[in-house]
Amino acid sequence: MNYNLRAAKKSDMLPMMQIAHEGLKPYLAAAGDWDRERHETKFQHHFQTESISIILIENQEIGYFKLTKVSDSAFLEGIFIQSQ
Repeated sequence: MNYNLRAAKKSDMLPMMQIAHEGLKPYLAAAGDWDRERHETKFQHHFQTESISIILIENQEIGYFKLTKVSDSAFLEGIFIQSQ
């Protein structure tokens, strides 16, 4: 299996939001905290291309991760992989 990473682009926002919501929605809905509009707004605010890498397998986009650098450290804020 061949995988690669690439820097995120603004055009990645919608497909990556769908992947994130696919993973989060069941848990948030069970907790009574699923509000699609609120989560879309929050996602758009936090989708900063300079800190997001797109994950590709066989040249197909399957997810992303967000890595924030602080001083000499890095913080993995989230990783989302599309379900099969």
